[in-house]
Amino acid sequence: MNSYLKIAIVVVAFVTGFVLGRKTIDVKEKIEYIKGATVRDTVKIPYPAFTEIPSTPQLPMKPDTISLDSVQIITEKVDTASIIHDYILQKTYSFNVFHSDTLGKLDVEQIIGYNKLLSFDYTFTPMTRQITHFKEPVFTPFITGGYSTNNSFLLGGGLYYKRIGIEYLMNVTTRDQIFSWQVDDPIIFNRLNKNEVYHTFKLNYKF
Repeated sequence: MNSYLKIAIVVVAFVTGFVLGRKTIDVKEKIEYIKGATVRDTVKIPYPAFTEIPSTPQLPMKPDTISLDSVQIITEKVDTASIIHDYILQKTYSFNVFHSDTLGKLDVEQIIGYNKLLSFDYTFTPMTRQITHFKEPVFTPFITGGYSTNNSFLLGGGLYYKRIGIEYLMNVTTRDQIFSWQVDDPIIFNRLNKNEVYHTFKLNYKF
């Protein structure tokens, strides 16, 4: 079998493997959470849904002294000034309701004064779930061509299964060459004949 026929057989084999390999498809799913636009708004203050007077209210107290027949009795009385101060005092509460990689982030700011809710603002940044399906060939064929410094042309190809690949190379020399090297005493000769076909098999790994 001459070299041209061998080359033709290799080419046909790799073309066939390429076509068959592309038909084997593995469908994969990729899930991403995309950050959306931030929404800022103010909630209309509603009327209280329920009111109740506790049976034992906790009132602010302050020390007091009562004089009775030259006897001083130390007691406590309701601190009216403290109640008025707390009544007119405006308190701002800023807090995070939730912060999730899948739901988003909700921040709230409330102002309390005069024993009621004065304002209610919120900031919400949503997260949208996005699912992408893409096809990836399980078997990925490839072809190889090149030239070596030992005056030979390289032609071949292989097939990747996910990350592991097998490669075949056919080396065709363009002229006769003799190589020699010495191991201890004997000298070893190796001859490459012109138009002779040599075969190389390789195992690859894709990082």
